[in-house]
Amino acid sequence: MKDMLRQTLLTQRLALSPSMVFSYSQSLIKQIIALPSFQRAKVVGLYAPIKNEPDLTPLINQGKQILLPKVVGDTLIYGRWKNNDVLVKSSLQILEPNTDQDESHLLDLLIIPGVAFDRVGHRLGFGKGYFDRYLASKRPPLVIGVCYPFQLQPKLQVTKDDMNVDLVLIA
Repeated sequence: MKDMLRQTLLTQRLALSPSMVFSYSQSLIKQIIALPSFQRAKVVGLYAPIKNEPDLTPLINQGKQILLPKVVGDTLIYGRWKNNDVLVKSSLQILEPNTDQDESHLLDLLIIPGVAFDRVGHRLGFGKGYFDRYLASKRPPLVIGVCYPFQLQPKLQVTKDDMNVDLVLIA
């Protein structure tokens, strides 16, 4: 069931035009900037978008310290990213910061993508469990999931290892 939903939604997301991705991303950026929790945050965790995920990288220009995830073994660390820093493509084809220093303890706010979310914060990812393991061990004060309208589902099937987000923003 999860795999079929994951495949259906990934196919829909990959079919989005660049202009739709841009428009949805801008909508999410505006919502994020308006959040009092974002305005108060000094250190924000983002992600480098893949496979037509919302592109929130313009948030780097909001005067926040930005951390991006990096896969180390079967875990995630969060490393500092500045606008002119070169990102390195991982074996998973994800752009990551070129650091091994984990600064995730500094996070005030973490924003993560997903394949699907439901209104109570359940998240369906790619199925590797990186974000779930990270959130189970090093959960920051606030975790926000971002998605496109078609990715919001009435109810997702979850297991004991699936970690919720605190807030879901829909483009």
